[in-house]
Amino acid sequence: MWFTPQIEAFQKWEIQSHAGIVRNFWVTEKGNLLIHQRSSNQVEIAKIN
Repeated sequence: MWFTPQIEAFQKWEIQSHAGIVRNFWVTEKGNLLIHQRSSNQVEIAKIN
């Protein structure tokens, strides 16, 4: 979740967490999100259009 000043609101997206809390994520060179979930040791890529 993050604040978008243009619309003065928070934006959020639901992601599959595979039974746990997402604590770590990074932005890739292409602008997508690389998400790591520690409890299940799963890695996902969320493509941002």
